[in-house]
Amino acid sequence: FPVTIHVTGYYEKAPVDIEAIKGILRAKISDNRYMVETKDFDYTLGGETVTVDASRQNRNNYFIKSLELNDGESISWKYRQGWFTTSKTDFLNINQLLKNQIQSSFDWESQIHQQTLIMRTYRK
Repeated sequence: FPVTIHVTGYYEKAPVDIEAIKGILRAKISDNRYMVETKDFDYTLGGETVTVDASRQNRNNYFIKSLELNDGESISWKYRQGWFTTSKTDFLNINQLLKNQIQSSFDWESQIHQQTLIMRTYRK
């Protein structure tokens, strides 16, 4: 047989230190920046669209490969969509796109961080 349990309770608003709220906001802002910074993106390679893995580990791999290859040299590189011939120029282009993505995400974080520094009150 079903049992019904009634619970009553209450809460009171308690003041929270604005610096504590700023700390919480900064952590959330940083988490959001990291998601944008490491977000995969599409790149056209030989007429095909491939997904570039923008994780920190793979960013290093793209950079290293761009240094290792000679001008005009290409290798077979694995993307989610399969193996594709990727040239040094492609790696350099991917590195530039990664650099732009990373820098814009940090610029955004810095701008929002500066806004939290001048906060005096918090509204949801």
